Amino acid sequence: MSDRLSRKDIKHDKFVDEMETAYQVARKNVRWIVTAIVGVVVLIGVIVGVILWLASQERKAQLRLAEAIDVLEAPLGQPTPAGTFQTEQEKLEKAEPIFREVVDEFSGRDAADVAGLYLARLEAGRGEVDPAIEKVRKFVDSHPEHVLAQSARISLYDLRLSKGESEEVIADLEKEISETDSPLPTDISLAILARAYEAGNQHDQSRQAWQRLLNEYPDSAYTLEAQRKLNRG
Repeated sequence: MSDRLSRKDIKHDKFVDEMETAYQVARKNVRWIVTAIVGVVVLIGVIVGVILWLASQERKAQLRLAEAIDVLEAPLGQPTPAGTFQTEQEKLEKAEPIFREVVDEFSGRDAADVAGLYLARLEAGRGEVDPAIEKVRKFVDSHPEHVLAQSARISLYDLRLSKGESEEVIADLEKEISETDSPLPTDISLAILARAYEAGNQHDQSRQAWQRLLNEYPDSAYTLEAQRKLNRG
């Protein structure tokens, strides 16, 4: 009985010793532990602060972008929150600096990239095709999955055609149409290809592209255009 108690006491004493050792270690390291916890809390605070700041910057950029778009879309001669404009030129003169501000001050944000597309549109309207192409190409390369990527790709092809790059556009589209993972729906690529052939005075090939579009995509948004082109002879 005493032997059994002795063993029990030994186990108990060993347990107490281990707990005492653990307690002493914890006491010695409590400052480090507290410092580490404070460091983690501070780090989390910094991360949250950065996230909130980024969100705030994006919101500012989006508001300025919306302001510029409202100017462009304001009806002439009517008072609007964006102002009252008598001519399209007045709207352009007010909107363009805002778009450039968004691009310059909020570079890398979605609003800035979209503002770049609007600037490309304004530049193209003035005949400044090269800088417009550069901006649209940058957007397409940087945002292949963006909601505006498809429209931007179409605009890029149209700009290149206006610059006289029909042969290059034809080559790119023919390759694109042959690939299974084409970035544009095939009916859209065919419509642009038909226009590119026409721009390059390859009228037979243009008619073939329009006919293929009608045959394979009778419900395409480009069907009426294809019919007009083919009926025109």
